This record gives sequence, C-alpha cells and structure tokens, in this order.
Amino acid sequence: MRKRLLVIFGIFGLLLAGCHTVPNAAQETKTIAPTGYASEEVPRISLFYDGSLYFYNATGFDLPQKESWEFLGQIAFVNNLEYPTKDLNGTHLNVGQEVYRDPEFPQKLYVKYDSGFALFEAEKATKEETAEYLDYIHAEIRLATSDSLQLKLSNVSNETIIYGEAYTMEVFRDDSWEKLPVLPEDYGFIEIAYELEPGESRFMDIDFAWLYGELQKGKYKMIKEIYLPDGRVYSVPAEFEIQ
Repeated sequence: MRKRLLVIFGIFGLLLAGCHTVPNAAQETKTIAPTGYASEEVPRISLFYDGSLYFYNATGFDLPQKESWEFLGQIAFVNNLEYPTKDLNGTHLNVGQEVYRDPEFPQKLYVKYDSGFALFEAEKATKEETAEYLDYIHAEIRLATSDSLQLKLSNVSNETIIYGEAYTMEVFRDDSWEKLPVLPEDYGFIEIAYELEPGESRFMDIDFAWLYGELQKGKYKMIKEIYLPDGRVYSVPAEFEIQ
C-alpha cells in the first residue's frame, strides 16, 4: 500500500510540473485574443466606401441593428497587405459580411458579425486636432523604469470615455518623434474595452519590455487611443524620461 501511494503521489507531481508555465506577456496576448497582425500586414481593420477609408473603432462587435440603417452591400474583396481603394473592399474582414449606414451619420458604417454589428468611422473623422483631447482626458506617466511604467488616466469631461489595452510608444531623436520599433514579428493585445466615468481616474501598470525591450536613457512617450460616445477618437500621448 505504501509503495502504491508513493507511485500515485509521484505521478501527481509530474502532472503538476508539466502543467506549470512561466508567465510571458507576449504569449498571453497572442493566445487570449490577438488584435495585432503579422508585420507585413496592415495593422487595422478597415473598409473602403464612397471615396473614404473607414476604420473599426474598437468598441466591440455586438451593437444592435437600428431600423434607420440602410443596407449598402456585402464585403466583396479582402486584402490584408494594403488598405483598400475600391468600394466594399477591406482588410481583416470576411467576404460576404453585410455593411450598413445610418443616413443621419454618413461618417459611420456598420459591419455585421455573428454577435451583432461593429462600428467603422471615416478616416478624416478620426483625425481631430490633438489638443482637443485635453478637454476630455489627462494622461500622466508615473514610476517609469526601463521595462515598465504606471499610466494614470483622468476623465476631466462630462462624458464616459472608453479605452483598451493597446498602446504604442515613440522615442525623441534628432529633434523629432519617431516610432519605437517592436521586437516580436507577430503580437497582439487583449481585446477589451474599459469605461472611465466623468471625474474618475485610473492607474494602469504596463510592462512593455516584451514588446519594445528595455529602454535606454532618453525621452519617450506612450500613446493610447480613447473613444467618445459620439464616435470621436483621440490619440493621447504621455511623455516620460529614462535617466
């Protein structure tokens, strides 16, 4: 009996050892819900219609259909290597997906998914003046190190603000800002939307070494996109230095 128990405990220990994994941010983001794409592909879900390029605004795929929407057609062609230039062509979509428009808001399109609809906005509608975001949100970096930082977001408006996990980083070189190159060829962020109520502040602990490596001395900024209820999108920068 004692020998039999020892054998059982030994097998149980091996199973536990086999199931244990070391946490890895890059692996987790690719496994849970990837939103990034291969390096040679365009990085955003997009759709072309009536002379404008529309981008998915990252607020989900379960919007209900409204009676006022008019049917425009179905996605006719998909090419993830370049942004579309013909009507009802897209990137990171599926041929046959239905496309709708609300006549009152011509800068918005709605694409049908299994769970509902996703909102797409015209490119020019997403390029608001950068300074305007200060009327809605303040971003501040705290506790920055070579591989991580703490970001504080404060909603200073009277509207609910939505944001996600994704971010980009830039470095200041030769009197100008340039994108910081990423290390992995294929990566993604958890696809989730957070709400920040009026007057609310929130801290985010961000470990970025898996994506950008350890930073050298210099001036950097992290950029996050925020989304307003009326569909406006702002790219919000927060600068910091590594000493």
